[in-house]
Amino acid sequence: MTSTNDRLFDAVRAGDLIGVKSALADGASANAKADGVSALHEAAMGDSVAVCKCLVEAGANLKAKDRGEAGVLHFAADGGNAAVCQYLLQQPGIFKGKDNAARNPLHWAAGEGNLEACRLFLKDKRIRRDDDNAGRTALDWAAMSGNAAICQLLLDEGFDPWHQDHAVADMAVHRALEAGAADAVRVLLNDVDARTIFDGDMKDLLHVWCSRTRDHQRETLKVLLAAGFDVTQKYKDKDAAIHLASKYGNSGAIAALLANGVDIDVRGNRRRTALMIAVEADRVDCVTDLLEAGASHGLVDETGLTARDIAEMRTDEKMVALLRSHEARETLRATLAAPAFAGSGLK
Repeated sequence: MTSTNDRLFDAVRAGDLIGVKSALADGASANAKADGVSALHEAAMGDSVAVCKCLVEAGANLKAKDRGEAGVLHFAADGGNAAVCQYLLQQPGIFKGKDNAARNPLHWAAGEGNLEACRLFLKDKRIRRDDDNAGRTALDWAAMSGNAAICQLLLDEGFDPWHQDHAVADMAVHRALEAGAADAVRVLLNDVDARTIFDGDMKDLLHVWCSRTRDHQRETLKVLLAAGFDVTQKYKDKDAAIHLASKYGNSGAIAALLANGVDIDVRGNRRRTALMIAVEADRVDCVTDLLEAGASHGLVDETGLTARDIAEMRTDEKMVALLRSHEARETLRATLAAPAFAGSGLK
């Protein structure tokens, strides 16, 4: 048999005001919890101010926290309904502090991409603009969500785009780039020399793009090109972007670079091509894509090794088979295209 508290939670999750009132009238507790979450937490994630108001008037604890120390406002920030957020903000005694990761409701709203909730929380002086335990600000969380409008809002409110977190010394633009959020990257780079920005490992944004951007690579690359980056530039170790993308297994980045005219067989460190580097790094998808895009498998590095030689030295049977298969297809194609064969009358 379903308990009255279970009925209450079912009604709250459904936004069913009549069901909530009925469960409360039958003895359900306004402070009931399920898996450490109160009924008011659940209501805050929804769209019904009336349900929240009903629970508050029935005595729901406005300072209730879940197992991660998140309050009701955190859950409202997650849900993103502006009316619910506004109602709860107006309640005396509502918990406006931080969860156990030192994230406040503004962090949550920014991380979920909820613009109107961010606007409301920014107006409340009791919701502080501190860093979380990892040193990330609301701007960092907005960048991770890829929401350009929230990034712009927070910049307008004075958040520092140069702020670096504690863990890896990333800035908001690194987070946006990792999220593949081209518009957010564009906003964060406005009036900034993008080529002066480095992460904690002293990698520039193009390097970060090669290693971390796994979605929307073409769109984000356009932003970096507009910011002055040169996809043919080589780093101190003589590797260029296409070599880095191959090393990190970023097929989307390779495709974006090739679409922007990068030489598929350009030489890098040890005179190795992107194909050789992908083979050495065991990036099967990149090797397949590079071969299909026309990468030469017959070139040798500074020690005289071809891509297949590198695979054989690594005793990588799968990679060797892939390269041999491609070589066989290329040999057959060349044979069929040869003048002597073409003039033989054979089809």
